[in-house]
Amino acid sequence: MLRRTQQQPNPTMGKSKVSQNQNQTSQHKLGTTTAGKPAKKKPMKLGGKVLHPNSRKAARMQRGFLRDDKMAVQKNDAKTKKVRAGTRLAWFKEQLVEGRTEYTYDEVVVLIQGYINRYADELEGIKAECKRHGHRTKASRQDLIVRTQTTENAEFKGGWVMPDLRRAKVVKALQNWNYELNLLPSMATNAFKPQSE
Repeated sequence: MLRRTQQQPNPTMGKSKVSQNQNQTSQHKLGTTTAGKPAKKKPMKLGGKVLHPNSRKAARMQRGFLRDDKMAVQKNDAKTKKVRAGTRLAWFKEQLVEGRTEYTYDEVVVLIQGYINRYADELEGIKAECKRHGHRTKASRQDLIVRTQTTENAEFKGGWVMPDLRRAKVVKALQNWNYELNLLPSMATNAFKPQSE
């Protein structure tokens, strides 16, 4: 006994060829073909020659592009760290007393605590303004200051690395420093921690 199988209706049946082609091109633009498969990779060109997207040369080129992007990000990170260190060092240079040749450990610790609390006046002003208005007016600035102080306090407890101001040679080099970031590594540094009370 033979059974008749039901035929599935064809979704494109009854559509004109033009509408079928438009449907295929719109799906291809979205990245899928009519069969639901992903669109093919775009071939790369080396010189005037087109490379197969799955070839070894194309993979090598792709790795090179990714490496260049990664190196650019690392270069920007290093530059940002250098600028941050220069800004920090400039603050300490401005705090040096004219005529002093060296500082004690306790004096350096007081300088570091002064650097960490450099935004204290601004923070107090923001808090007073918040009380006056009844809501947080410069909330993002206040959060940024608090976050900066928290990270700097944690760094200070772990060991604040800066030029060793206990040496007369380093103090003189810092006083003569012309804000050139490339001269930062030439100064001897030391890690300073808060004194246990």
